[in-house]
Amino acid sequence: TSLGCHTDLWEPYQNGPSRLSLDRHWAPRFGELRYAGDALGQITEHWAEQTGLTRECRVLCGLHDSNAALLAARGHPVVGRHDATVLSTGTWFVAMRSPSQQLAWQRPPALNERRDCLVNVDVSGWPTPSARFMGGREAELIAGHDPLDFAGVADPDTLIERLPMLMQAGVFVLPSFVAGVGPFPDLVGRWINEPDDQSDRRAVLGLYLALMADAALELIGSREMLIVEGRFAEDPVFVRALATLRPEQRVFVSNARDEVSYGALRLINPHLAPPAPLVKVEPLAFLLEPYRAHWRETLEGALA
Repeated sequence: TSLGCHTDLWEPYQNGPSRLSLDRHWAPRFGELRYAGDALGQITEHWAEQTGLTRECRVLCGLHDSNAALLAARGHPVVGRHDATVLSTGTWFVAMRSPSQQLAWQRPPALNERRDCLVNVDVSGWPTPSARFMGGREAELIAGHDPLDFAGVADPDTLIERLPMLMQAGVFVLPSFVAGVGPFPDLVGRWINEPDDQSDRRAVLGLYLALMADAALELIGSREMLIVEGRFAEDPVFVRALATLRPEQRVFVSNARDEVSYGALRLINPHLAPPAPLVKVEPLAFLLEPYRAHWRETLEGALA
């Protein structure tokens, strides 16, 4: 999963070295290819003494963190082998689509690297179309503080109740507040009709993150199931808006904070039960399609 992540050294759909690594004569210098669950060996006597672990403790190859979240999602019975996407949220929002077995080796429509799309490789060596944007960092810049600290703003239910009025007033956040990344890397982030009230700004921030995630998911052809994990899975405005924007998908949140570690543990025990069940996200009681259409029309005007 490390070789297939951000290195340009691996061609996922050929399951072999990339043209770059072959042309540069780097491929023959690769070490032995290992799967994430392979045991590399036991710890040395020195480290057993330093840590208190037994000499029988094995060190596994390990895996890329977003891939651990993907493997965790696969551990939930409701996911199984469906075509499923994990949206891992934190400083980065990383969407990784794990196609069904029938589609796993079918090359998707061209992914736009200029819009922060790439193909990762999962723990089984399967190609994993991915897209990302710096959602957590953007949220901090837009909100001016920890975006998940609701102190000083209305409770999430009240924020959701305010949304129709704010949408009717034409309040938008446009990308991108972190230059050069995400689905709209060349645009400069700004408010349109920015409200004075901090609670209103926080409500529209949730809409913005949902619109950005929706655009990223569209770029990788996300379908069937979507699991949101990480810090922003706890933001009802964001996840419910996202579920509303993607009615063709079943959207779930993981309410466990240890999904990445659970995914890593599944390397040892693939049948390990998840620490908590997934929770289905209910969409909002009002439509967001006209708002999304207006948002995207504004972006097209800025890109023209």
